[in-house]
Amino acid sequence: MDFTAGDPVRRLVDWCARRQNRLAAWIGRGARSIHDYYLKLEDRIDPAERILKAMASADEFVVHTAVPADFYRLLRRHAWKHAFWFSVDLLVSAVVIIFTPVLAPLPGPNVFFYYPLLRLLSHYRAIRGTLVGLRSENIEFRA
Repeated sequence: MDFTAGDPVRRLVDWCARRQNRLAAWIGRGARSIHDYYLKLEDRIDPAERILKAMASADEFVVHTAVPADFYRLLRRHAWKHAFWFSVDLLVSAVVIIFTPVLAPLPGPNVFFYYPLLRLLSHYRAIRGTLVGLRSENIEFRA
């Protein structure tokens, strides 16, 4: 199953890559390769995070478990975990923003800012997915 189909970031990147304008298409293809690299990195960090982010845009769920309580316990655990790491990345991003005048003159991309910001957004989307899963009434459990 393609979990990136409902991803708004992926849709924007693909839209840019399909443009007739060569510059826009070139930027879109570059952004696509960077996004693909980030997804591989994200899969190594937390494989379930992509599923949680996809849950935010789903209306109904089919869960393959015999015990529904296990599903809800798993979602609550992931919600707490991502809330904790969201706050850590928020703090790191705030510190990096404070040191931006020092870090900005360094050559190359500002990895010190981009990585915590990307993780911050990813944790936010995973939290949204867990909350949608916990509040959803359209869940079908199958053994």
